[in-house]
Parts: sequence; C-alpha cells; structure tokens
Amino acid sequence: MAVGEKYVLGNARFVEIPVSDLFVDKKYQRELNEVAVKRMVANYDTNLFEPPTVNDRSEWDGYKGPRFTLIDGQHRKAVAKKMGFTTITCRVVSVHPEMEANLFVELNRQRIWLAPIAAWKAELTAGNPAAVEIKACLDARGLRVMNQNEKSREHSNSVAAISSMKKIYARGGTVGLGRTLDVVLMTWDEGEGSRFNGSLLTGIHKFISKNPKVDIEKLGQKLSRLTPTQLLAKSSARYYAWKSLGTNKGVVDAIADEISKAYRRSSW
Repeated sequence: MAVGEKYVLGNARFVEIPVSDLFVDKKYQRELNEVAVKRMVANYDTNLFEPPTVNDRSEWDGYKGPRFTLIDGQHRKAVAKKMGFTTITCRVVSVHPEMEANLFVELNRQRIWLAPIAAWKAELTAGNPAAVEIKACLDARGLRVMNQNEKSREHSNSVAAISSMKKIYARGGTVGLGRTLDVVLMTWDEGEGSRFNGSLLTGIHKFISKNPKVDIEKLGQKLSRLTPTQLLAKSSARYYAWKSLGTNKGVVDAIADEISKAYRRSSW
C-alpha cells in the first residue's frame, strides 16, 4: 500500500480521548502560543470548541510510539488541560505518520480567513453593542463600513479600517472615535484615498487622547497642509529613524508625533 493510500476523509471517526494521550509532534507543529491559550480559556465557549484532528498511528504496522498525535488542535488541548478536562472528543483519521505534516499544512491552508469586514457584518447582525455604537457614530457623519468586495475609490464615504475603528472605540468610546473621524472629515476632502487609513486614524486618536483640550478645528487647518500620503510618508521616515537608534516606538507613535509637530508649528 502506498503512503497515505489508507486515508479517506469520509472515514474519519469521532472518539473521546484522554487529554494525556494526545501527543504533539514538534517536528512539524508550530510553537504553542501561550497568549492565545489564555485568551481561549478566558473566552471559553462549548459552542466554539471544535474537535481537534488527531491521527491514530497504531493502525500502521510496525509503528512504535505515542498512539494519538495532534495534527490540528494543540491549542485546544492546552485549553482543555488548563480547564481541568480529562478527555476531549477528537476527530480521528488514519494517515501514515509521514503524511501528518502534509495534512497539517492542508488543514490550515484550506481554512477561509474571516476578513475584519465580514466579522463586523456578523457582529452587527448579532447586535453586538460595540458594533451598533460604531455604526451609529459612522451614520451620524454620513459614513459607512466598506463592503467586503468594494474598492475604496468606488464610494468616498466608505471606511475600510474597521479593525482600527474597533480599537479606537475600545479605548475612547464613541466620543474618541467621533473626534477622530471629525478631524479627518474637516481636514481632507473626499478625493484623498488614504484619509481613512487605519494607522492614520489610530495616530490621530493617540494624539487627541494625549491632548484632550486640543482645538480640533485648528488641528484640521494645520494638517490640511499635508495630504494623508505625505503625513504617512513623514511618519514612516520618523519610525525608521527611531528604529535605527533602537527606540522602542511604533508607526502609530510616529504618526502621533508628526501630528503634534504639525499642530504646534506656527508657520510652514
């Protein structure tokens, strides 16, 4: 029999397996992300806990070693262990041990990544309070979240940076997000394609958060002397200058610094 010939996806079975019997083969598995495990434990939901995929190596003649190897689900095993579970229901397949790494790659490759905009749509439909408030904040300004297959130039009132807006909302609520969007709207017109760049929005919010008494109209007037692209280019140059000096600051810090510099400059 050729390697892997025995494996038939439709023949996979579901088995309750002791957590202690699940083996992680470090030869092809990624490093365990402890931060991800803690997050999964904190947000544990039985409806989201999918059965790990394991290989039953005992079915291969002459094989010696751990019986059940985790092909997909080592983080779920870690979560189960931390939560005190003694067993996990697993999806058990039978492939030659030499084929496990290939199956690991294919299982991860075939997953469809959930785009932030798609996740946003689902959150809004589910009535997520943050999503509802962010939408209201956008609606009040004649803006909307860009559709998944939409191009930025098709609708000048569309914002693609949903991940950045969610972070801004988490830090400053609708007031913080609203002030950030107001700065953009009073600074650059609809023709500026980069005006809703995620890093730019986050940088603006960082600056106004550090300077709560800032004059928004004055800030808009000062920043309008630069296009969003120019501001981002200046910030990028500042970031790489910092990096060459070993400074532990990011791109958003550089944008906030460039905004501060522009706001305080008396003349150009």
